[in-house]
Amino acid sequence: MEIIVFLVIIALFFIPSFLMMRKQRQHQAEITKLQEALGVDDYVITAAGLHGRIADLAETTVDLEVAPGTIITMERAGVMRNVTQENRQVEAQKTEEITDNEPEDGSGEHPENFR
Repeated sequence: MEIIVFLVIIALFFIPSFLMMRKQRQHQAEITKLQEALGVDDYVITAAGLHGRIADLAETTVDLEVAPGTIITMERAGVMRNVTQENRQVEAQKTEEITDNEPEDGSGEHPENFR
């Protein structure tokens, strides 16, 4: 009986930590994918909160233009968000919504179409 209680207590401690580790691995995989997909002229935000445009890329580093004529070199791992990619995704979703919701001329249930 005591061993069952002991096993239940151990399970209660390990299950939540296992789930949190899994979520962290997924998040890290997303960030790694983002960092591998960086391109020149993308606007990014770093882990330190710097906003800038990628001027040049190397295997492990990024040259980031944070002001006109001011370029800093940092590790690729420091880039946390690609604003350019996010904007492209938002624009694609907006375009999808607009084209999907517009009825063809003369169709639909609007009173003007009941001629």
